[in-house]
Amino acid sequence: MRFASKSPSERQFLVAAHAGLQLVAAFTLALGFAAIYLNKPPGKHFLSLHSLVGLAALGCGALNVASGSLKSFNGGLAWPRLLWSDKNHRFIGKLSFALLVVATALGLALQQGDGASSGWGGPVASPTTEWLSPGGTWSYGVLGHAGVYGMLGALAVVAFFALGGPSADRLPSAKVKV
Repeated sequence: MRFASKSPSERQFLVAAHAGLQLVAAFTLALGFAAIYLNKPPGKHFLSLHSLVGLAALGCGALNVASGSLKSFNGGLAWPRLLWSDKNHRFIGKLSFALLVVATALGLALQQGDGASSGWGGPVASPTTEWLSPGGTWSYGVLGHAGVYGMLGALAVVAFFALGGPSADRLPSAKVKV
């Protein structure tokens, strides 16, 4: 998330809002992970491409939260520094988000390995053309073909804007005649 504000007080507010939203997102992701992990049968974890990409996304996200917190708090518990910038933090954040988008798309639409859509089946199979065949997922059963592709389209739009689409500081300004 890039902030175009030139005002230090506005930037501090936006960075604090970013941190708060990221904490809510981390909590939500942790709840989702726990719900899935606790409800799968023993020995049936991390057996699909969807689950492995999702795990990589969670790992990148955790690394980014840790690095951002260390940079903000300077390794202590003092009031956080909010006016810093770090290219690595931005890159890891974008990578984590991109991996989340890919994991979500895999979970929504594509069969995984032996046809078991979410790793509930046997061991991870080598990728085949069957993996690229839509259907066979919980999402298809609930949303149908049009619903899944609508969700994938919405996901693509969100990913475009979040990962580098036009932002306020790069859009041409409107010229108003007075």
